[in-house]
Order: sequence, then C-alpha cells, then structure tokens
Amino acid sequence: MIQCHSNLDAVPRLDIVYKPGRVRDIKVLSYRNVGSVTVGRYDVAVMDIQADSQVCVRAFSRVLYPANGRGGARLYRLVNGLFMRRFLDGYYPLRLEFTVSYPERRLELISVKPGAQLGWNVRHDVGWVFMQGRFEGQLMTQMIFEEKPD
Repeated sequence: MIQCHSNLDAVPRLDIVYKPGRVRDIKVLSYRNVGSVTVGRYDVAVMDIQADSQVCVRAFSRVLYPANGRGGARLYRLVNGLFMRRFLDGYYPLRLEFTVSYPERRLELISVKPGAQLGWNVRHDVGWVFMQGRFEGQLMTQMIFEEKPD
C-alpha cells in the first residue's frame, strides 16, 4: 500500500492511524511542509504542519479475506477503511482517491461498494478499480473478487 495525504490542516500535530494487526513495516516515503514525521507501530505522527503539506507512506497491509461463495465459488473480499477525517467531536469533509490493481489472470471483479453516486466516482476495467470522491463521516469500501479456474 502506498498512501499520500495532501493539504493537511495547519495544526501542531496530526496522527495517521492504522488498525492494529492489519499493517506492518510502515515507512515514510516523502514529506513536505511539515516540521517532522515520526513512525510508530500502527501510526504516523506529523508535527508542525504548514500550508500545501503532504506525507506519503508505504506499508504492507492485509485487506484481502476469503469470503463464502455459492456453488463452491472461491470468493475474496477486499476491504479498505475506515477512512475519516476526525477532529474533536466531529467529522470534516475528506477527499479520497485510490486505485486497486489486481492480477486479472487469477481474479475477476464481481462487485464494488459503494457504487458510483453523486459525489463518488467508480471506474473499473480488467485488472484495476479506481474510486474518487468527497465524503463526510466514515467510509469503508469493499470489492468482491472470484478466483478464476486454473
């Protein structure tokens, strides 16, 4: 997984937090317009954030899980999230854009949630899925894949 967090709020400290047990080997690839960045076991602390800031992080992430299929189909569920931008007791709008690449020889995309809707764009073709949009609150995405026969 590679993530870039851009246009962060100009605050003294911001934490990018990952679910324990789902990520490992977090590494900061680059950053700009921040004072310092500290990597923890499941988080990245960003200090002294200025305008036009960005932090890019790489980590290994477990997001693909077996799912039960009908008629013996071998299905897999890819889950991303919760995505949120939380401050004190509320949520603020967040713009999210991501691409998932998968081995088209081994997997076929069956479904994507959330689907395309006002403010949320979903595009896909063989081997990739792209999602982009703005939301406020919490967002979790899910894709279902079926394993192709040998």
